[in-house]
Amino acid sequence: MASQQTPNYKLSRWAGTDRIMMEDFNRDNAAIDAALKGNAEAVAAETAAREAADTALGKKAGLQLIQTLTLATGSDYASAEINIDWSQWAEVYVVFQLEYKGSMKSYNLYFLPNDDYLVRTAYSTHVGAVFHPLFNENLYIEGTTFSGSAITAGTLYKDITGIGLSLTASSGKTAVISSGTTVKFYGRK
Repeated sequence: MASQQTPNYKLSRWAGTDRIMMEDFNRDNAAIDAALKGNAEAVAAETAAREAADTALGKKAGLQLIQTLTLATGSDYASAEINIDWSQWAEVYVVFQLEYKGSMKSYNLYFLPNDDYLVRTAYSTHVGAVFHPLFNENLYIEGTTFSGSAITAGTLYKDITGIGLSLTASSGKTAVISSGTTVKFYGRK
């Protein structure tokens, strides 16, 4: 029989002169089994509670900001890289705010690398659009501007690398992008 016990689970510890008994091993194995089962149940309960909380939070969160791009200033053209995992989103909203100096006639806003237009020949300085990757980056770009115009392109979501903006100045004038020009991407799961 063991003359000593471990401090936490009171498992058998033998000294050199102790007689080793099968009952000691059986009792120790039963204590270890019960402790492991209790730990596994606690982990499973914590995981279930966390997943339920994540689900509840996701329902409350609504739109989540994915990325904000600030476009370069001082020119009539700017571009920026987009880092979106389209397969993670059912819908992606693009909100564009243009700030410029000079006399602008119109502008074009498009996805790169294929110049797939989000907005073509626009005049308003604030534009929005919603796209529907539906958790599948292998779908072709499809969406709608907030004003109701359809957006379609022969480019897959996964192939989008960036966004471009080009201004057209009024005849004989100049127009340049100024500070505060942003593109924000929001996602909905």
